[in-house]
Amino acid sequence: MINFSLLKQSIVKKHFLFAIVFFVFVLIIFGYIDKINSPPESTHLWRQSDCASLALNFYQEGMNFFKPEIHNQQAENKTSGYAVSECPFLYYTVALSYKIFGYNHYVYRVFWTLLLILGFGALYRFFSLILKSNFIAFLGSLVLITSPVIIFYGNSYLPDVPALVFCLTGWMFFAKYLKNNRKIYLYFVALFFMLGGLLKITALISFFSLSGILFLEILNVNIRKNIKYDFKEKLSAILPFLIAFVIILGWYIWAWNFSKTYDTTYFSMRTCPIWGDVCSCGGFNHSDVFEQIKNIWLPHLLNKPMQIFLLLCLVFILFNIKYADRLLLFLTSFIFLGSLSFFLIWFVAFHDHDYYFINVYILPVFVFVTGFDIIRNKYQKIYKSIYLKIIFAVLVLFSLHYTTDKQKLRYYGWMNYEKIKFEDIKNVSYLIDDLKINREDLIISIPDRTPNYSLYLLNRKGWTIFDKQSNDSISIIRNIENGAKYLFVSDFDEVIQNYSFLNSFLNEPVGIYNKLHIYRIDGNPAQYHLLPKIDTAFYIYTNTDIIKDGNTEYLASDHPQYFYNEILLRTAEESLSGLHSLKLNNTQAYGFTCRIPVIPDHIITVKVQKKTNTIAGYLCVAAIDGSDFFRSKKEGSLDSDSSWELLELNILTNEIPDLDSIVIYVSNEKEQDVFFDNLEICIKQIEYEIVKNKGYKNIYE
Repeated sequence: MINFSLLKQSIVKKHFLFAIVFFVFVLIIFGYIDKINSPPESTHLWRQSDCASLALNFYQEGMNFFKPEIHNQQAENKTSGYAVSECPFLYYTVALSYKIFGYNHYVYRVFWTLLLILGFGALYRFFSLILKSNFIAFLGSLVLITSPVIIFYGNSYLPDVPALVFCLTGWMFFAKYLKNNRKIYLYFVALFFMLGGLLKITALISFFSLSGILFLEILNVNIRKNIKYDFKEKLSAILPFLIAFVIILGWYIWAWNFSKTYDTTYFSMRTCPIWGDVCSCGGFNHSDVFEQIKNIWLPHLLNKPMQIFLLLCLVFILFNIKYADRLLLFLTSFIFLGSLSFFLIWFVAFHDHDYYFINVYILPVFVFVTGFDIIRNKYQKIYKSIYLKIIFAVLVLFSLHYTTDKQKLRYYGWMNYEKIKFEDIKNVSYLIDDLKINREDLIISIPDRTPNYSLYLLNRKGWTIFDKQSNDSISIIRNIENGAKYLFVSDFDEVIQNYSFLNSFLNEPVGIYNKLHIYRIDGNPAQYHLLPKIDTAFYIYTNTDIIKDGNTEYLASDHPQYFYNEILLRTAEESLSGLHSLKLNNTQAYGFTCRIPVIPDHIITVKVQKKTNTIAGYLCVAAIDGSDFFRSKKEGSLDSDSSWELLELNILTNEIPDLDSIVIYVSNEKEQDVFFDNLEICIKQIEYEIVKNKGYKNIYE
């Protein structure tokens, strides 16, 4: 005899396993493998590096759960790194993982990814238990949890997605409670809601919404039909939530006292409401916040078809409100009010923080489940229709493609500009131990505007320009008095123009790594020096003479294979060497087009001679894959005898974001003729050696 109960359980498990495997496959498409060992980068690397810093300091500083600290020495009159905000149990868990697997970025990202997979599984089970359809549950979970903002932050160090995951897990257990009426499930609900609330206050939207329902039932408000409990049973249902609330409240009271004890205000717990002085709180007005949300954040929250879909779901619920499940309707209403209250109370924060929206995603979850529950109960033909499933599947496929594009923008577009700025810091971090810059040595990193990003990459405690910590000579001297030994200046040539006060602290150079300069600033000479060795690895030269290969003619070059055929652009009107040059104008605007490979730790120097009677004509270096990388030069050094002008560009390949090759060319889109000749491309390899300072003597010994 067939056991249909066991057969059904087996089918459900297979559906669930397929959903999880498919979601993992989707995460791979979103680039999770490519970024598995990457440090914080892209949007809000500021806050990401704060979280990463907390975990690393737990690992390195004795695993004292009640002494969380960051690399930035902002506490106790700028002499320690103690700081606390959310309950650090996840950072502590990551630190324990470091003890097992060693300190690596992949440990953190894999742990966060596993939590995201747990969240997808919990959402899938919540939908399937309520909607009684594995297919709808699968598509609904995919389309909601693959929102660009959730996918980006899903493995990006911040606690917001894990907080949402814990809330979704709590709702899954609540659905189990509704099905089986076992009180133990309510304790699991309260536990996971508590974990979410300890991580982010926003996650308490779920906690207070369900607690409100249970409290109303104590007051004999009939929310669930045909359910009659005596007062004792109602009180026992809300008991786990009361226990969770006491723990949450106790944590935030402790965190406030901790901040007061150690004089740290870095992790702000203040609100910035819409009715307050928005300008003084954030430096902008109400319209700025709405514009930022509309133009920058909204496209990363939901794609337009999904926005329309959820809006239609909401309208559908309002028109069919009498058919809605009372419990789901009350929960959706409470969650809506909670989300709106959160937005209004923390209004200013939404200007700069897209991750504040993550835990508000519980509202789309309930709009979706309430709307589809009405369709399931009232319009069963539509609910079982293949057309509904096809339309929904198309929406999911579009959403996956849309999120893939947004992931590329986050990691390879303009939103990741600060990664390039501090690439030298990241690369030199592997060398500073050999320079005898010890982990206990305090440093100053300029011009890092974040508290912890460069300090975390270097794994050295100290100060940045955050909160005016190192913005003038007085603050630098104060940091030296507090123990600063080394000064790291990124993008040196540009920074020194804006921070001229630094010149008096540059007397003891330690080394140069591309655009990063390192100095000893405590009066002690450097033990070792970091010195670059530059060797020419590749040289390309071309002018406008012609060479022949069989019946094919090329511009004269020692490497013609890198050039496009541009014989027709030659002219004998002007020349510097040989008999010809390239003549460009708005009818033939581009020439000397050359594609070359990008190799790390190299310098590309490009030179070309230009002659014109007007201010026109560029030497350009650009990406060829549609990314934003582009450099150009219009003016150079003029030879008064020949009237030819030398244009020159120098590019460090480490500044070029994740490109295999670049294109070099000259251009002139104006009517006036511009002549170009003698293109030179020199590619030099950079290697670094660490040399002991023979004159080193510790003046404090």
